[in-house]
Amino acid sequence: MKNWKTTLIGAITGGIVAIAPVLQSGHIVLARAVTGFLIAALGYLAKDHDVSGTGA
Repeated sequence: MKNWKTTLIGAITGGIVAIAPVLQSGHIVLARAVTGFLIAALGYLAKDHDVSGTGA
């Protein structure tokens, strides 16, 4: 996987965004869970700064 850095950062950041409200209130906040998922998805789709080309 060439873009492992952005994938990892997106997964960690998205996880924090999604899990923080659960830890604070004990309830799942759907909007925050969706936002966390979108951040993780963007991390997966983004290229690392040192990768060029399409990767195909």
